[in-house]
Amino acid sequence: DGGEATAINHDQSFRLRRQDREKQYQETGSIYVMRVDGFRRSGNRFFGKTVLHVVPEERLLEIDEAVDLTVAEALMQARRSHSFRAICPPLQAMVMDFDGVLTDNLVYVDQNGGESVSCSRGDGLGLEMLRSCTDLRLLILSKERNPVVAARADKLRILCLQGVDDKVTALRRWSASEGVDLARVIYVGNDANDQECMRLVGIAVAPADAHPTALRQANWVLQNRGGRGAIRELADHLLEMDDARIAP
Repeated sequence: DGGEATAINHDQSFRLRRQDREKQYQETGSIYVMRVDGFRRSGNRFFGKTVLHVVPEERLLEIDEAVDLTVAEALMQARRSHSFRAICPPLQAMVMDFDGVLTDNLVYVDQNGGESVSCSRGDGLGLEMLRSCTDLRLLILSKERNPVVAARADKLRILCLQGVDDKVTALRRWSASEGVDLARVIYVGNDANDQECMRLVGIAVAPADAHPTALRQANWVLQNRGGRGAIRELADHLLEMDDARIAP
């Protein structure tokens, strides 16, 4: 008023804490539900009996400036971590496809027919931390017959079953021999030949760039791509969970 700030929700002589004041609500501008005839009659959405649906404060976000987007991304990441813990059963093992999960799904072929692949050192460090900090059994299960699969598994010190055409049968046999309950297995797959295994286990995970058939089957889709930090992202989620989630 005339350039002077005037309080509208508290007495300046007796200022209550914000949480002790009478509640006030800010309109979020998200969803309105109304009767058509009343809307036409009044010409606005506030007619008759108006009720509120209160949303959590952390969802009251307006993206107007770059910093608003940064805040929203941080909140969404925290919520993703919480959601992952909510759907993840107590685990005994993690099984991974190779191509498209531990690699970027590309193959490099030289003039002599030699093949090589690209892997992430970050993924490797994530698996090393899982191996050293948890009792989680780790397995690479791949249809690929190229020795590069075994070479990478040997470097990571992870058991590898490769050249496997029937992944489901191989997974069942391995889990039985290890005494692992399939309901307590997390499977990371990226393509159509992973679908059956993903349906079989307790939680199915796919990299961000997985084939739509794998994405549809996944309980959880990672933000990173295969061979580009997907396994490190998953390892970080698992390492953040309480010890009760990873059982011997």
